[in-house]
Amino acid sequence: MFEGNGWLTYKDNNQSFSLSGEIREDLNLSIGVSGELTDIASYLHIPYFPLHGHASLTGEISGTVEKPVVSGVVMMPKGVVKDVFFDSITADLSFTEGMLQLQPVTLRRDDAIYKMNGNIHFRSPGFKDPYFELTGEITQASPKDIVSIFYNILPLDMKTDGHIKFSGDSKDLLFIADLRASPGSMYGQSFDDGRINLSINRERIIFDNVTLKKGKDILSGNGWIGFMIK
Repeated sequence: MFEGNGWLTYKDNNQSFSLSGEIREDLNLSIGVSGELTDIASYLHIPYFPLHGHASLTGEISGTVEKPVVSGVVMMPKGVVKDVFFDSITADLSFTEGMLQLQPVTLRRDDAIYKMNGNIHFRSPGFKDPYFELTGEITQASPKDIVSIFYNILPLDMKTDGHIKFSGDSKDLLFIADLRASPGSMYGQSFDDGRINLSINRERIIFDNVTLKKGKDILSGNGWIGFMIK
């Protein structure tokens, strides 16, 4: 058995890190971490959620040597997820034994706010084979932006407030949304405001309940539109 404490720093053109703390005799960890990354993608690669951008981080490593827990806050002044650009991304994260906890992650794009909570469970080493269990709230946000990260770009041009949910793996990912929409258009049909309950999987978008208002007219209905699978 052993015990040690102290600090360590490392810096090159792509990253800088500082660690300070101790490994106690019982092999429990108490280590503070801070750093800067030129591109977070060098360290964190989540399939179907490719995140890029400069990041600063602060946190700690706790738990034991055999089962460490890494937790902290990642801040990005700019960020890109797939081809969607965000003005800022702030993530309160915890990772242990193949489970990444988001508590929460907040993405901002102009006046839009996307806030996500939940877990991503990696069923294979190296951040592979993720299973998503995420819920969130969006404010003055375009559902097209967040949906296009996981699916095709859909003609949903509107600002919405509401609740969203992602569940499943890359082959069977389900998106569910309950949205209140301001003036916009959906599949080329313009409206003044609306209430939209929808779900999306790899095969289709399902409109469970839609009510759209345009002037004095009100249109209600449900249905689905299939995707062309290549």
